[in-house]
Amino acid sequence: MDLKFTPRQQEVYDLADRLSRQAFEPRAASYDAQGVLPLDDLRDLASHGLLHLAIGADVGGGDSGILGKQPLLYLLALERAARASLATSHSLQVHSHAVHFIDQRATPQQREQLLRPIIARNAMMTTLSSEPGRTAQGDMKKTTADRVDGGYIVNGIKN
Repeated sequence: MDLKFTPRQQEVYDLADRLSRQAFEPRAASYDAQGVLPLDDLRDLASHGLLHLAIGADVGGGDSGILGKQPLLYLLALERAARASLATSHSLQVHSHAVHFIDQRATPQQREQLLRPIIARNAMMTTLSSEPGRTAQGDMKKTTADRVDGGYIVNGIKN
């Protein structure tokens, strides 16, 4: 297969590749050994504009994400980061999915209120959801929490 990147895709690929080789790879073993978040790697992603690829362009993001106009962009950054540091790639993936879910499901006012400050502060986001089958198209919740005396009975599947 001959995959030709657009100029923007090539730019993200090259940038993420350079960061991975020059910055992430030398730090990866230390992060893994210590069992800590790759904070310097995440700061590098932020300072190079790669943290918010999965947010719509209309609020300042890269218009990527699975349902974005350029879904390959954030996947290229994830793949390049994963070559050097799985912790960095996973952290970027969790953040990207969380902000993309908000980007796709929130009202225009909520998107402005939530996503613009995340971009402006180079902040990161996560979610508490772990429902199998949950997607940006909507909830497919199978887990229930029923109130009983003294608490709840929770039934379902988590992943």
